[in-house]
Parts: sequence; C-alpha cells; structure tokens
Amino acid sequence: MSSGFKKTDQKGAPVPEINQPVPAAAAKQPGTDAHEEGAEKKQPSRLKEILYPLLAAVVIIGLWFGNIVIMSVNSKVFLQNTTMNGQDISGLTPAEAAGLIVDAYEDSSVSLMENGKPVLTGDLKSYGFELDEEGLRSTMEQTLQEEKSSIASIFNSITVGNEIGSDVLWNYDENTFREKVRASSLTAARFPSENAYINYSEKEGRCVIVDEVYGNEFEDADLQAWMLESLDRIMDAPDHNYQQELPFPEQIYKKPAVTKDDADLIAETKAVNQYSGARVNYEFGEKKQVLGFDTIWSWFDLQGGEAHLNDDKVTEFVQALEDRYNTRYRERTFINHYGDEVYFSPGDNEYGYTIIEQEEIDRLKEDILSGEEVSREPVYDKENAWGNPYYLGRNGEDDLAGTYVEVNLSAQHLWFYKDGEVFLETDIVSGDISKGRSTKTGVFPLAYKESPSVLRGGNGPNGYETEVQYWMPFYEGQGLHDADWRGSFGGSIYRSNGSHGCVNLPPWAAAEIYHNISAGTAILIYW
Repeated sequence: MSSGFKKTDQKGAPVPEINQPVPAAAAKQPGTDAHEEGAEKKQPSRLKEILYPLLAAVVIIGLWFGNIVIMSVNSKVFLQNTTMNGQDISGLTPAEAAGLIVDAYEDSSVSLMENGKPVLTGDLKSYGFELDEEGLRSTMEQTLQEEKSSIASIFNSITVGNEIGSDVLWNYDENTFREKVRASSLTAARFPSENAYINYSEKEGRCVIVDEVYGNEFEDADLQAWMLESLDRIMDAPDHNYQQELPFPEQIYKKPAVTKDDADLIAETKAVNQYSGARVNYEFGEKKQVLGFDTIWSWFDLQGGEAHLNDDKVTEFVQALEDRYNTRYRERTFINHYGDEVYFSPGDNEYGYTIIEQEEIDRLKEDILSGEEVSREPVYDKENAWGNPYYLGRNGEDDLAGTYVEVNLSAQHLWFYKDGEVFLETDIVSGDISKGRSTKTGVFPLAYKESPSVLRGGNGPNGYETEVQYWMPFYEGQGLHDADWRGSFGGSIYRSNGSHGCVNLPPWAAAEIYHNISAGTAILIYW
C-alpha cells in the first residue's frame, strides 16, 4: 500500500517507484531486436563526428582567409602569385615592379634586318622614344590598389594567381625619329631599280630584252611610317620585350616600272629587229667606216609596240660624216717637200670632197629600211657646172692619197707625186709679178687636160694667142703647160719675165706630167 509520498531527488523531483509499470509506448515493438536498437543510438553520434570537424575547419579557414584579406589590404607590395607579363613580381613594391620595365627600356635594342644583316640598330631612346618613368610608377601604384581592393583578386592570388598588365607611357620626339630612320642612316648601300629595256646583243646580232633589276631604294617617308607602326606595337606589347629584330619591309622598295614581260617592250623588240640585217659599209678609198645595226637600232623611236626611224638621228650621223670627211673649202695643212708646214685657208682650198647632206640622208634612210647590207661611197658633190671634177681620190681622211702636184713659187720648182713617191720634179716659171700677173696660190683640182691647145688671153694690143702641146688648167685660165720658147727655167725669171699666170714647164716635163696625170688631181701652189 502506498504511503502517499513520492520520492524526490535532491531537487525535489518525483522519483518513480521500482515496481511502477513501464508505459506501453516504451514497450518493445514487435519485430525489433537488441541490434536494431543499438543502431538507432549510433546514427546521431556519427553525424556529429563529421559536422563538428567540418565546422571547425570552416571557422579556421575563415579566420585564416580573413587574416590574409586584412594583411593584403594593408600590403605595400604585390600579392603572392602575382605576375606581370609572365614575370613574378610577388612581394615587389610598385617602384620595384616599375623598375623591371625601366631596366628593359634602358637595355632595349631594336634592329632593322635586311638580307639577314642589321642595317639600322639602336635603343628606343635613339629612335625618339622616352619612357615616362614617373607615370609608370603611378600606374603601378594604381595597379596594386586595384589588386588588393578586390576580394576576388585576393582570392585569385591565393588560388590561381594574378596576371596584371601595365600601361606604359611614352614621350615621342618626331625630329629624333626622322633623323634616325632614313636611307642615309642605313649601313647597306642603296642602288636603284632598273626597268627592263631593249639593247643590242653582239652575240646574237640583234636586239634583245635586258631583264629588269630590283633595287633597294625607297622613300624615307615609307620606311618611317612602317617603322613607327612597328615600334608602337613593340611598346604596346604586354611582354615589354624591347629586344627586337625587325625584317626589312621589302614592299616599300621602289620597283621597276617596266619588266621583261611588258607587252609593248616585246612588240618593240620584234619591230626593230626586222631591220637587223641593215649595214652600210662606207668606202673612203681603201679605208672603210662601217655603220652596223649595233648603232642603227638606237636610231629608232620605240613606243607603243612600234619602231620608227628618227630622222634627226640619221641627220646627226650624216653631219658627223661631213665633219670628218669633207675636205673642200676647209682649212688645210700641208707638209711640203722640204718638211715644212703650209697652211691654206678655206677660201683657198677648192680641192676635195663635199658630202651632199640631204641626198646622203635620203639614201641612208633607204639603205636602213631595206634591212640589207650595202657598200658604197657617200653621196658627194663630184663636179662643177662644166663637168670638171673636184677631186681625184682619197684614203680615209687623206684626200690626196699620195698623188698631187706641188708648186713652190718661192723656189720656182715643181714636184709631181704619184702614190707617195716623187714621179717628176722640175724648175718652172710662174706669173710675172712685176706686171701683177702672179700665179694664184691655193689648192685646186686639175680641171681637165688637152693636147694640143691654143691659149688666148687679153684684149686689143695686150691680147695674145699661143699654141701649146700640153694644156692642164686648174684655175680661171691658169694652168700647167709646156713653154718651148723659154731657154731656161727657175731662178728669178718670174720677177720680170714671168708668164701671164700659168706655170710654164720644160716641154719634156710637161709631156711626162700630161701622160701620167688625171683630171681631178690636186695642184697645191704656195710661196
């Protein structure tokens, strides 16, 4: 029986009695055993074992990261795992990081390479680029502030690292740059490009196309524009690599305007070569002057695929022939029998050769356009209105060719030369100087010869008529002839008993000369 009190614990709570029945809810359920009951008691214990350490780790990591954030925010150097252009700048101050770029600038070298060799080299300063060091340090300060002001940036630094860039400021001196970058500063010599052109080939005997030449000249402005763009890229590149070799921009070379494949050039070569057989062999006695296609081709105007003979070039050539080979009415210097030099003025020189300019021009043009080889003399003025010749023969520029009559009035002597040798010599009697009948001096062609002949001259009581056997006139009624009425020749006879102007000869001498001389032979008369 119950006493009516309940046991309490020290705090006064009721204590169940020992024999008190167990509540039904606490009774063992069907289908459970002791093992299942133990499992239910272990599950909460395992969860705690996982959660508590995890929470502890989170708290520790949070405290650690927070500490790092605090340290990073207050840091005066770049965070760990920070790189600039691939270079580790962790722990460096902005000034130290800027110093890396400054060092690269001061050690800079940019070379322009042509054909594998440097032709222009210098540091960036020599090209006119000055680094703004103060601006660079300011940029690095700003970069540091941006890096440590962002939790994401700080987190990246801890985990994967930060890669930062830096804008570099430059001062540019255009005058320094232009003075540095120009053709005259390059170490390799410049040579111009040359167009393909037509030229005569001695080997082939005709004209061929000479290939164009690619030179290395350029406009300074083109190189400067390209170089400035290249330097801008170097300085703006994030790696700040100021040690560079730049290949020469071959596209700025001045290229030939005409190449060997030019259609007009090919057509012009074909057009001019149709006259490649033209050749004129000018004959001057035994000597010749050859006008070949090696010269003729250059007289053609080549344009638009066609070839036209230039009249002015032909005229120039003919005039050059005249200057060299014309001998009549030109100054003449003659070496006489005694080896002395005798001068004849142009007006006293009526013997020799004169090329008829326009006729020779027309003839030469015909010869060229025929495309064939011809041999001939130039077109000369051969004889006067009476059919008397102006010359006998020549050998090159020598129009006497060793055959002539020399009359020395002072010596009153005559020499007849044939082929360079004295054929005959004799004393003479020339015009009577006391009566003003001096023999005309000069160089004259023998007009003709006549045997026999009657000489007539003068009027009234001064008139005369004389028969001679051998008459050889050379100037306006004066000539060589026999004078069988004279008993002597030479000496001073001419001073008071001379002729009417003719050259009197002993009959034997007159006969020899007459039978061995030809019309046109030069008669040279001087004092």
